[in-house]
Amino acid sequence: SHDHARTWSASMYRIHGLAATEAVPDAYAYCDRCVVAEDRATVRRAFDVALHHPGSDADLEYTVSRPDGTRRLVRALLQS
Repeated sequence: SHDHARTWSASMYRIHGLAATEAVPDAYAYCDRCVVAEDRATVRRAFDVALHHPGSDADLEYTVSRPDGTRRLVRALLQS
């Protein structure tokens, strides 16, 4: 199990089109479930760096696919 944020804000649920009662997926399950295939490797690399290099930051943009099939562009700042 990887250490990372275990709670999402209401905005995160809204952006991802998920119900606030759903469990927050771990970082890699999140990639598989929510991030579009063409951005998945980039996001996984950023998670790897954040998880294994304390003090590192990553600022990235990627697209998520919501359960209804719509897409949203997300900008994330990963800090470790």
